[in-house]
Amino acid sequence: MAYATPWQVNEVQLVPSENSGYRIRELTAQRFDLRSDWGYLCAAGLSLLTFLLLFQPWVSASGPNGKVSANAFGRIDGFTSSSSQSGGQDAVSISGAWAVLTAMAVAGTVFSVVLYFRVRSQTLSRLVMGTSGAAALFALITLLYLNSKAPELRELTESAANAGLFSWLFGNDVASNLGLGEHRIASAGLDLSATLSALSAFGAALAAAAMGLRKQSITVLPIIATPRPYRAKIAA
Repeated sequence: MAYATPWQVNEVQLVPSENSGYRIRELTAQRFDLRSDWGYLCAAGLSLLTFLLLFQPWVSASGPNGKVSANAFGRIDGFTSSSSQSGGQDAVSISGAWAVLTAMAVAGTVFSVVLYFRVRSQTLSRLVMGTSGAAALFALITLLYLNSKAPELRELTESAANAGLFSWLFGNDVASNLGLGEHRIASAGLDLSATLSALSAFGAALAAAAMGLRKQSITVLPIIATPRPYRAKIAA
């Protein structure tokens, strides 16, 4: 048996152990850490909030002839009086295609986050960033589209009927020709749920992007800068 002596200190060689660094990364990668995974949790939570807000009124209009509102999917609720010249709610056609795309992107984000917590990989991390970014883009397009439909909803509740003493004495046609009729205007605009849904979608995208970039930087740095564990081999 060989023993180390003071004269043999310089003969000690350091030999890296086989795959020791990879084993350490395998054991620590599967552990859930709230401090390092908060971005994906925020992305999933904000995405669910975006999905719920899609069913709330996004644009509404109110006026003398009633009040109507529409959600992101184009469903119109409310009431209008029979004196409205717009012909009722069927006069407005709102497509829900952008809202459907937003809901699909939100579902993809939540599903990707759940898979990432079970199988951690760079592919799933990029998938979370991609789906959350798509959801934010579709939510913004939905917001702009419904905002363009606000004037049509306003016409449903806007009163163009003639009224007053001259209309009662001479009839609506005479009063209209003389310019003596009344025109009551209505108001229309986006609701708070539309703004909150867009903000939550963008918040989810920012959280996913920040966490994904951080994960990539942490993965690259140990391979470049961190040395592998060594074991000492004493020469005889």
